[in-house]
Amino acid sequence: MRALRDAGIDNQMAVLLAAVSTLLASLSIRSLLPEQFLRDDALMQQTIQYGSLIAPPDSFELVGQVYEVLGLDAAPPLAALVGVSLYVGALLAAVGWGRVARLSAPALALTLAFFVPPLVYLAQYSKELVTVGLTLLVLTLPDGRGRSGRAAGELAVVGAALAYGALLRPYWLIVAAVYIAWRILLPRTAHPAMLLLVPALVYTALQPVFRRQLGHGLQGQRDWANAERADDQVNTLIQSVSPDAEGAAGVFAALAMLGLMVLPVPLLASGEAFQLASGAAIAGIWALVLVPVLSARLLDAGTAGAVRAAPAGRTVRAVRAASLLLAFLTVQALFEPDYGSALKHLTPLLPLVLAVHLHRRRS
Repeated sequence: MRALRDAGIDNQMAVLLAAVSTLLASLSIRSLLPEQFLRDDALMQQTIQYGSLIAPPDSFELVGQVYEVLGLDAAPPLAALVGVSLYVGALLAAVGWGRVARLSAPALALTLAFFVPPLVYLAQYSKELVTVGLTLLVLTLPDGRGRSGRAAGELAVVGAALAYGALLRPYWLIVAAVYIAWRILLPRTAHPAMLLLVPALVYTALQPVFRRQLGHGLQGQRDWANAERADDQVNTLIQSVSPDAEGAAGVFAALAMLGLMVLPVPLLASGEAFQLASGAAIAGIWALVLVPVLSARLLDAGTAGAVRAAPAGRTVRAVRAASLLLAFLTVQALFEPDYGSALKHLTPLLPLVLAVHLHRRRS
């Protein structure tokens, strides 16, 4: 038995048991979830059954058509299983089956904990099905050899994000563009000031576009969304910081919101157990991303301050994962209406978080 433990068999059995248990639980967990976690599911089922009243079809109807093509439009348990299966596949790809055996006890515990969120947000009809598909793509793309091979991988990531934005969620068009900026910068510097420069430049560039195309400042879309659902009981609304600010003040206000997305002070100061736990979860998730980035784990081996490199393929994958996560965060700070939605939209990207956190330059 000791030989099996030394070979990492215990770790692999624990992860395998967690994966199987998660898949089995996905078939029935929906009946146990509170109603507020199933609003999008109910709307998706209604759209699948009756179609959309909007022309052209809205995003719910388009995703509903995906479920219909898969033959899952009348099979909620199987629809839940598919969504959770994609997530589990992405999570296993993020860790790597061979590396599971070498995980430390804290890393193993974290990996096992990551099997829980999909049961809340993916074990139902959801637009997040597409996001988790994109996550799986990022984690399974071949890294390619040479510049041309890697460029093909980056084009696949950007192309998938652009298609997602064009068909379902327009803000992913911005995510695709910001991904390119992060993908260029992350392997070259870990200096906090340089990393803060990316969102500052993004917000500076977007400010006149928002004003011209949408008729409001950088945070106006969030305020509009919250005003539209003023009658709904939402306890985790995100209140914009100085939403009417223009120029440099508008950019600083957006950067402040970025900070509040990473460290959700309103949740942490709420005094309510569930909100406190949600706030701690959000802050912990982003810490798992930012600590490796700021500690120079993602730098190219030839960059000043970098230590001996991990295998090139693993480093490329970790940089892609971190770049997409930071691009998503940069844009999420402008649009996310409440922290519950923020956690829901982040859940299908969690395998990317694990891939970044577990990356070691000396592995």
